[in-house]
Amino acid sequence: MIHRLLTAAAAMLLSCCAHEKVAGGFDDVENPALTVGLNDSLGAPYGWGEIRIYARFQNPFEDSLILASTTVPAGATVSIRDTALLAAMGRAKLRGTPWPSKDTVEFNLMALAPAGEALLGGFALVKTAAGPFRFQRKAGGSITYPDAKGILAASPTLASPVLGQRGSVGPRGAQLGLKSVF
Repeated sequence: MIHRLLTAAAAMLLSCCAHEKVAGGFDDVENPALTVGLNDSLGAPYGWGEIRIYARFQNPFEDSLILASTTVPAGATVSIRDTALLAAMGRAKLRGTPWPSKDTVEFNLMALAPAGEALLGGFALVKTAAGPFRFQRKAGGSITYPDAKGILAASPTLASPVLGQRGSVGPRGAQLGLKSVF
């Protein structure tokens, strides 16, 4: 009997407090994300494709594994959460990918589709002074920050891949010992 009363009292106490929202609690700001949608060269939504994330300091000759990837449905956007990126970077570090600062994950985003590709660099997931991580992007001497909910949007413009390009190594390249450029 006493056990039932204690259990009922505990359940009642938890039900009164567990769902109450307080300042700074249970909102999207605690779950920052990078949202990605694909665009064509005219800025219109692109058909389906794939997003791949690589660490900035990742050497593809030693570690060509993708940190994270996801399929983007035609005309839609996908969200990549901070926790997913941190977990992926932790796994990459175990296999030897450099991670110079635990407070920052620097990464590049590659978009691929059947008839297009794009590369966006300069992304970072940075730990703030208050504690949580926030996405940002450095490009062209400026920094793009997330919105008030912690969402940073990116829309790579897919272009046709360069195929069959030919050229030759000039005199300066020959002095450097270059035989081919790709």
